[in-house]
Amino acid sequence: MLSAQGETTLRDAGVEFPARTAPLMLLLKKAGPMSAADLAKAVQQPHQLVSQRVEALLACKSISRTTDKTDARRKVLRITPKGERQLELLEHRLKLVEAAYAALFDEIGCDVSEVVLKLLHAVRQTPLHVRIQSLER
Repeated sequence: MLSAQGETTLRDAGVEFPARTAPLMLLLKKAGPMSAADLAKAVQQPHQLVSQRVEALLACKSISRTTDKTDARRKVLRITPKGERQLELLEHRLKLVEAAYAALFDEIGCDVSEVVLKLLHAVRQTPLHVRIQSLER
């Protein structure tokens, strides 16, 4: 539900690329041109998943893919001028999303992001299967 609502809020802002590709766009803006393999490593996602998202960004002309000047086998992804304009819309909308979440967290009485990070830390420290094994004893 939150994912669908996120997609809607970006569309309402005029962002044409899919919400699921936004982290890649933000990373390309921050880090500069890079390959799909470099992107996958940076976001710690499978190369195939990142490649699918790259194709979506190429299709909406937010990025371009060119051959690396030093290695013809390597393809480099760059943000296009259209992508730059789309990023401006995204960044403006993300500020509003952040404010909306802050108000929502106040409304429900907890910062869900903080709680999820605590959960992830605890499960990394003691995985669920270990917790279950300790209950079986």
